[in-house]
Amino acid sequence: MSGAGTGPAGHALAEHAVAATGNRMAAVERTLAGAFDDLPGPLAGPCRRLALAGGKRLRASLVLTVAGGAAAAVPAAAAVELLHLATLVHDDLLDDAPERRGVPTVHAAEGPATAILAGDVLIGLAGRYAARAGSEASELMGDALVDLCAGQALEAAHRHDPGVTVTTALRIAELKTGTLIATACELGAVAGGGSRDGLRAYGLAFGLVLQLLDDLLDLLTDDETYGKPTAADFAAGTVTLPAVHALAAEPRLRELLRPGLTPDERDAATDLLRRGPGIAATLRTIDGLVEQSARFRPELADLPRAYAERQLRLISPRHRGLLPGRNPAPR
Repeated sequence: MSGAGTGPAGHALAEHAVAATGNRMAAVERTLAGAFDDLPGPLAGPCRRLALAGGKRLRASLVLTVAGGAAAAVPAAAAVELLHLATLVHDDLLDDAPERRGVPTVHAAEGPATAILAGDVLIGLAGRYAARAGSEASELMGDALVDLCAGQALEAAHRHDPGVTVTTALRIAELKTGTLIATACELGAVAGGGSRDGLRAYGLAFGLVLQLLDDLLDLLTDDETYGKPTAADFAAGTVTLPAVHALAAEPRLRELLRPGLTPDERDAATDLLRRGPGIAATLRTIDGLVEQSARFRPELADLPRAYAERQLRLISPRHRGLLPGRNPAPR
């Protein structure tokens, strides 16, 4: 459901946000580490494996950054991370992904039935910790879950659809990824008693930046750096923003947007996507969203900008020439 990236470059952004949060991120980590203690072993094991496999804790960092020193920020931050983990478990099942963050996915290691149950129990735990942050936090989390499911359903309805528009692609990205970033920002305000003015719009724009960068990295990086299989979206029938633009310019891609591609056909589609106009158009959209987010919450403007810069450094050296007007330095 929540598709945006888990690449190592994002760790620097988490450190940027955590620098202002003292030891509260450590408290969130302790909360997450102990969240599964009361679960039966067949569920506790896979949930703990995924939770402790890494990840940048961006959503938790946003909660803590916006909340300041409020005590309610820790359970709120744990709640949003648990809901994010739930979406990853279910995403991996839907996508039949074998690995995430360098560890086996739940459905690959324990089977699809356990993956469904693990995702569900993570949603339940997210609700439990949100309740500890107050009724308003619980309501925000419930709304987020509805939007996440709506985004996944909308994406599934347009699988292998060459008629996906820019508007639809952005709406899917907003629901699937923007939702939880916006919720994290609002949870921080609720936990800290601060103003929510502009926070949702800021979070939605930031979340779109995350997802669109993820869509680019699917085309422009390698499996080891990315932490999951690359060049996978189009082959699975998922029409991301780069593909929308490329499909409009390259009729051959429309023929390749179908199930059961051979390895040669998959390589041909990936090559057409890389050489098409989608990469440049998506980069322009990302730049506009970064500026847009800064207008909504100027004090948080550095976070989307820093994230974009660091994620672009994940691009494989052999593909950096595909970025018009940019030459991101290696990490």
